[in-house]
Amino acid sequence: MAKKYTQTVIPIVEDAQFAQMTMGELKKYVTQYFVENLKDKQVRNENKNIVIFLPKSGLKHIANSTNTGYIRLKAITVMDKMMQYAEYTNFKEPDDDDGKNILGYLHFKSKVNIEAKTYTFRIVVRLITTGKFYYDHSVKL
Repeated sequence: MAKKYTQTVIPIVEDAQFAQMTMGELKKYVTQYFVENLKDKQVRNENKNIVIFLPKSGLKHIANSTNTGYIRLKAITVMDKMMQYAEYTNFKEPDDDDGKNILGYLHFKSKVNIEAKTYTFRIVVRLITTGKFYYDHSVKL
């Protein structure tokens, strides 16, 4: 029987830089950070040993969402590490209205330390017919 993977590395968000930012300033900062540091990056997940692509479209969805809070935005600054150390939880078949190129969704959970508190985020990665895995616009507490 395979040993169960447990996340042992917990990414830390250095929060001091965000202390005085308004929500608008934080969204702008995070968007710029993603474009400069994470856009189109490939991250190997240690649990499933798969390469996950981080497209810019995933960030736009989070940054422009009306229900995105400070904590979720701050977590984007360690998105690559979240993906690398995330623990796989389950697979979901595509819905009938999903694109024909989507084979399904892998669900992960990842712990992140923000403001000296550990949060667990749920992350969705989509598998497409080419065999590639893409971050799928979803990081939820």
